[in-house]
Amino acid sequence: MSSNAHSDRPRRERQYHHDDDWVEPMNAGTMPGWRSAWLGFVALLLVAPGMVHAQREIASSVVAEGRLGFDGYATPGPWSAWTDSVAGYLTGGASIEEVRGWVEFPAATLDSDNGRRDRDMRKSLETDKYPMIRFDVLGVREEEAFGDSSRVLLQGTFDLHGVRREVALEAMVGFEGSKIRLRTDFPLNLKDYDIGGLSKMLGILKMNKMITVHVDVVFEPDPDGGATSHSASASAPSGSVAIGR
Repeated sequence: MSSNAHSDRPRRERQYHHDDDWVEPMNAGTMPGWRSAWLGFVALLLVAPGMVHAQREIASSVVAEGRLGFDGYATPGPWSAWTDSVAGYLTGGASIEEVRGWVEFPAATLDSDNGRRDRDMRKSLETDKYPMIRFDVLGVREEEAFGDSSRVLLQGTFDLHGVRREVALEAMVGFEGSKIRLRTDFPLNLKDYDIGGLSKMLGILKMNKMITVHVDVVFEPDPDGGATSHSASASAPSGSVAIGR
């Protein structure tokens, strides 16, 4: 008999009954308890690394090394300046969200490999009057944890040119043995910090008011275990203070 003969017949859908060998797939509502428990265990394994990481105890730490820099944009082209002169301290806590601290950099040590440009930069920053660039960490919120790293939101204040502004910065925190590495990159408007001198030679040479700041700092455990007071180093820089966004 040809296959065409079968095509004229109405198709019958098999009805499955309890006495058949066929076993219908189970949905979440009919899943046995042991299978629900197994899936719950698998889910726990997937989220457990982040849960354990979030509870990592942080020791009080001092800066071991680091640098601050920025990318600027001017009429002649893009340029950068960096300094590796850095000081800072982190107070420990039972978790990363309990950590507080500060880092600061001498503004006059920023180096762009161009002597004339560096002199102009120090003049605009008024480094004699406002010597330090500083970030105070007043709060930490862990956004995501994976492996030995966490993506966090740092809340605090940024001091530049005698102006202090409230900031919230996305950052990465890495745990390298007993050391902690903090990295953040963020845009900054020089006008927000009352920095002038962005135009030279009657406006022929201009510096864009927007720059990108880079901070990369490594902390190591404080050999004093936090017993030494760091409040003197943590004092705010001199000059006018304005609280912004």
